[in-house]
Order: sequence, then structure tokens, then C-alpha cells
Amino acid sequence: NRNGKKIDPKNRKNKEIVVKGTYNDFTLMFDGAILTLTAIIDSRVKVNGDLEHDKLVIRWDGFVSVQIQTPINTRTCGMCGNNDGRPDNDMRTRHGMQTEDVNAFGDSWQIDPLGRCPQPQQAKSSEEVCG
Repeated sequence: NRNGKKIDPKNRKNKEIVVKGTYNDFTLMFDGAILTLTAIIDSRVKVNGDLEHDKLVIRWDGFVSVQIQTPINTRTCGMCGNNDGRPDNDMRTRHGMQTEDVNAFGDSWQIDPLGRCPQPQQAKSSEEVCG
């Protein structure tokens, strides 16, 4: 929904839709199975004159995965980790505590100010969830 108008990318298969935002524009692309939202967060000119972009890419296929395309060591936080190249220290809760408990990690980043989200079911193991 943009300015009260519905955007339906399913009717525009394999066509890029550019949505003008207040601070950043973003693009939507639907390939028939996956909806991809791409937003350029920052840009800079490299020493050789090429333009380099930090992007946020969200792909949705009924589940959600988030990929940040940014140079290594560009500071990130939250569920995306800290981007220092060491995945062993990425599971930090909102309060900065390191955990191995995926439920505690995910729940610490939950945002639901209106209380509309149902309580999640606890996963017993990754094998039970993923098969």
C-alpha cells in the first residue's frame, strides 16, 4: 500500500515496479514464485570510479528471508548479525546477550506494539522444523 493505493506485483510478472519513498526508493519484482523487494540504503564511489551500493534485499515465497548485500565489516545488527565475518557471534539478543537458543534470539527481536501476533510455537529442533 503506497499513499492509499494498492501495489499488486502479481499482475506484473517479471516487470520491475519502482516505488518512490520519502527517503529511499525501492523496487519490487515478482517472478511468478518469489517477490523480491530491493532498496539501496547507501552508495559511494570506489577508488576506481565504480559506484558501490549497500542494499537491503527481501525475498518472499510464503516464508521470509533477509539478505543484506553490503561490504564485509559494514556495521549491521539485529537478526542479521553484525557482519564481521564470524557467524559464531551473530546470535545476540536485542539486549546484547549472546545465546544459542534460536527461540530466545528470535523472540528478543519481536516487534508487536498492538499485540496482534499470536504466540509462536516453540521449535523442538531444526530437524523437526526443516525435515
